Amino acid sequence: MTENMEAAANNPNLSGGYVAVETKESSEIFSEMLAEVNLPSEPEACRAVAEELCGHLSTDREPSGFGLSTATVERLTAEGKVNTQTDSNLRTNRQIISENLFTVFNLVNALLAAAVFIVSLNEPRYFVNLAFIFVAIINTAIGIIQEIRARNMVARLSILTQPTCSVIRNGQIVEIPIYEQVEGDLVFIRSGDQISADGIFLGGKGLEMDESLLTGESDSVRKGFGQPLLSGTFAIAGRGLAILTRVGDGTVSARIVAEAKRIKKNPSQIFNALDKLIKIISLTIVPIGILLLGSRLYARNYLSISDVIVSTVGALVGMIPEGLVLLTSISFAVGVINMARHRALVQTLPSIETLARVDVLCLDKTGTITTGAMDVLGIYPVHGNDIGSLISREEIERMKESGIGAETGTVANAVVNTEADIVASSEISIKSGDGTSAVNPAAEQRTLPELIGALVAGQPEGNATQEALNVAFAAFAPGPERADRVVVKQIPFSSARKWQAVVFADGSSLLLGAAELMLSRNALQLLLPEINRLAAEGMRILTLAYLPEPIDDPSQLPDDPQAIALIAIGDQIRSDAPETFAYFRKQQVELKVISGDNPVTVAAVARRAGLTAADTELSYIDMSTVPEEPAGEEPGSALGGSGTHLIAAPPTEKDPNFVPSAMFDFSFLEIFPTPDAAPTAKSTLSAASSAEDNAETAVLAAVDEAADPGLGDPTTAEVSTATAEDEAAAIRRTYDEIVAENTVFGRVSPTQKRSLLRALQRNGHTVAMTGDGVNDVLALKEADFSVAMASGAAATRNSADLVLIDNNMSAMIPAVYEGRRIINNIERVATLFLVKTIYSSILSVLFIFLPWRYPIYPVQMTVISSFTIGIPAFILALKSNRDRVKGKFLPKVLRRALPAGVTAVIMIILTQIVSRALEFTPREISTVCVLQFAFVGLIVLWRVSRPINLERLLLWCACAAAIVLAFTLFPDLLNMSNLFTHIHRIYLPAFPLTIIMYRIMQELLLRLFPKFFANHN
Repeated sequence: MTENMEAAANNPNLSGGYVAVETKESSEIFSEMLAEVNLPSEPEACRAVAEELCGHLSTDREPSGFGLSTATVERLTAEGKVNTQTDSNLRTNRQIISENLFTVFNLVNALLAAAVFIVSLNEPRYFVNLAFIFVAIINTAIGIIQEIRARNMVARLSILTQPTCSVIRNGQIVEIPIYEQVEGDLVFIRSGDQISADGIFLGGKGLEMDESLLTGESDSVRKGFGQPLLSGTFAIAGRGLAILTRVGDGTVSARIVAEAKRIKKNPSQIFNALDKLIKIISLTIVPIGILLLGSRLYARNYLSISDVIVSTVGALVGMIPEGLVLLTSISFAVGVINMARHRALVQTLPSIETLARVDVLCLDKTGTITTGAMDVLGIYPVHGNDIGSLISREEIERMKESGIGAETGTVANAVVNTEADIVASSEISIKSGDGTSAVNPAAEQRTLPELIGALVAGQPEGNATQEALNVAFAAFAPGPERADRVVVKQIPFSSARKWQAVVFADGSSLLLGAAELMLSRNALQLLLPEINRLAAEGMRILTLAYLPEPIDDPSQLPDDPQAIALIAIGDQIRSDAPETFAYFRKQQVELKVISGDNPVTVAAVARRAGLTAADTELSYIDMSTVPEEPAGEEPGSALGGSGTHLIAAPPTEKDPNFVPSAMFDFSFLEIFPTPDAAPTAKSTLSAASSAEDNAETAVLAAVDEAADPGLGDPTTAEVSTATAEDEAAAIRRTYDEIVAENTVFGRVSPTQKRSLLRALQRNGHTVAMTGDGVNDVLALKEADFSVAMASGAAATRNSADLVLIDNNMSAMIPAVYEGRRIINNIERVATLFLVKTIYSSILSVLFIFLPWRYPIYPVQMTVISSFTIGIPAFILALKSNRDRVKGKFLPKVLRRALPAGVTAVIMIILTQIVSRALEFTPREISTVCVLQFAFVGLIVLWRVSRPINLERLLLWCACAAAIVLAFTLFPDLLNMSNLFTHIHRIYLPAFPLTIIMYRIMQELLLRLFPKFFANHN
């Protein structure tokens, strides 16, 4: 084998772009790997296939050509069988710009601006009336810049944990980018590697996979020959060889992401309300504008056609709450910037608002509540037949910090090398030549961590459990100057035997592992009730056992090891999770956990994380016993429900992309030396094909049954539509009841997660969802607000509204505060904008029938809007406001705005009548009406500023003074008359009358519409 590898090192077909591993190392690895693939325990047929695949995967059909050749790779790449995926979530610059630029709001403003611009070409004095268009430009720019910024940050986060992989090509191990993998590549998998394409495991040594990103289950999965390896999973122990069968968009994770693209998300209340207003105004503004312009031309009471057009535009501009759209965008943009300071990325402007309205927060366990790592929760000493008091994790940490047993700089240099030491320093009863002994518990607390530290120190890297033991106890191990004398032999953990051990210099041994595989039946029966009790609390229990003799052969464990302790291990809770959950409980947000894990384990983790108060019952349900929603609810969905099955029949001809014979037919690689070889490999791998199909359909929730719920049952086609609909309705009612009655949901499939969120929404809740795995994507897309961890899957980050950069859940708390600030302040200042919209709309309609010219020019409306609406609203909107959000946005704002809007209409009509009776000029009438509009604006500003403090009083006075100065200093620019002439006879008496009229309208509307205006404060 070594000679073949050395010859392959000089293979001229080897691409210069690959980085090859040293030939000597390659040959040793290949020799080991081939031996591991052909384990004696494997069936003969599997060994034959492994030899055939590993010996002939090359176009040159030479044994030295181990793996694909460069020519084959180039051909497969040209055929599109390469591991590049179409990102279905990240939008391009063109998409972002077009979505923000081509809106109804911008179209209306552009048409009005075009009309003023054309008129101004002949009469340049009207150019000043184009000021309103800059508001629309700024609003659009803010939206574009923010979304591109968020998109770019997510793209940077989307780099995989391991951007390269080890494949075997031209007889060498080479490192290539994951996007250069092709179908048929042999991939060398090591502990810590992420699988970036689907494949079949050919063999290896102790390969264990973390599939939680796909399934939600945190338990590792040991892989055997022919079993599937799915993209998005991680190797957490061992190593092995795999052959890739699906790459790019054909992988399971890519299909889940593509399915999520079909789901539409609900907009925020504020943006939804603004969108409705803009649409209503857009439908009415054109006919109103045409009628208003026509009526003025027909009446012939105008100075010029240009004057009529500009005044008509002034009426129509007043109808558009453009400043509110701008202020809303700015408020959300400021919220996004503030959230960035808390290391949280907001991907869409409205999403912060939605979080502030959430009343149900759904959490994924693995990677969200927990870190994905494990913690030692404590030690239970075993005294013969009794279980001692818990030595908690906190006590172990205190012992570590105090340096108990330290003599030369390491914790616990105390001798742990003889049976006598163990007997003399603990209450653990160990039979020896001198009988038994028992001493104080303090010595026991010291000794057990030291024993475990000696056992785990120097062990090879393993899974999360091994890492938890190392973190907790490695510091207690004897120092390096005594290690050779203390521990003379280490037996690493093996998934097959489920234990590890060390042999001390005196010939005694310590074992750590599964009690059922180490202890005698009698000893196990004594401990089993306690082990089961702790396991029911969501813990993983390891047993520490003692042997007075050495372990010579790991396959032959000496009889009757004595249990001396139970070690409880559990999921590591994120440090900020309890604080975050306590906050949401205080805010009366209901918390629920939706996970693919065992519901008992999930419930235990939820209790430890403080999901509920200590005295609150935590109800849970195993969702594997609940049927999935039928696929009919999502026509055309590739991932619809699958009845009661999680594993469906193999794919059929109806889905040509998933025909098993195509998935595992390696003849397309042209790798077999004879025509008969390919069919042999294909037929021998049929079992592996079935295994991958089953794993895939478990993740994808029965693709074919979703497309045809009657698959495999000829009578299903005869079931009436009414019966199917009744069954679907019954299932939905079941989900509605389940979500109302339970807090923890375990064994949940990706489609069931989505169904649970839909049920919560049907029950009237605003739902937020957190997640980190590909299995969470469907639910994240369905949620009203979605949160992803930056350490999670790229597809999850791309789908989420909020990405927690440091995986810090407490960042959701300032996000809620930002949302409350935005909603409460926008509701407050939106009244200012909608008052203008109301009176402008009503007056525009009235002036179609009145024989008068519309009294306002766009530039005058710009001044009024700036000092009674825009500037004060901007200042008020950025103030802190943590009040809980109540009620719906639009009704609350209209209750406050309608009285002022109607008051303005009445006062303008009265002003017009009196002014004309006094024979004021059109310019003087316009001036009086402008002052009337400004005064109504100041009244509303005073109202929304309550409770009045010094800062708000100064703001109001400054705005009032600015209006007076503008009208006094620039009358010609604003087409106004001098304020200090005879026109004061109208506007001075009108001001107190306006206040009286405003109060009358409040009371009148309350009496006429008591239900709507009852809560107008």
